[in-house]
Amino acid sequence: SVAVDGVSLTINETGEDWFRLTIIPHTVENTLFKEYRPGTQVNIETDLFARYVDHILRHREAGKKRMSWDEIDAISMSF
Repeated sequence: SVAVDGVSLTINETGEDWFRLTIIPHTVENTLFKEYRPGTQVNIETDLFARYVDHILRHREAGKKRMSWDEIDAISMSF
C-alpha cells in the first residue's frame, strides 16, 4: 500500500522506478484526484503498517524463526 496525498491505495504493479495504481471512480469523485493532471506534484508515503510488518519480518529472517498466527494477529490488533 501507498498513501497519495493521504489516500491509502493498493499498488497493482511496480517497475524499477515506477508503480501503478488503480483508483476506483468513488475515490476519484471524493478526493482531489479529479483535479490532478500529468505533472501534478503529490505527497507519497508508504503504509505505516506495511513498514512495521516488513521490519519485523526482516528481523525474523535473521533468526529463521517463523511468526505464529497469534503474533501476526497481535500486530494487526495494535493498529
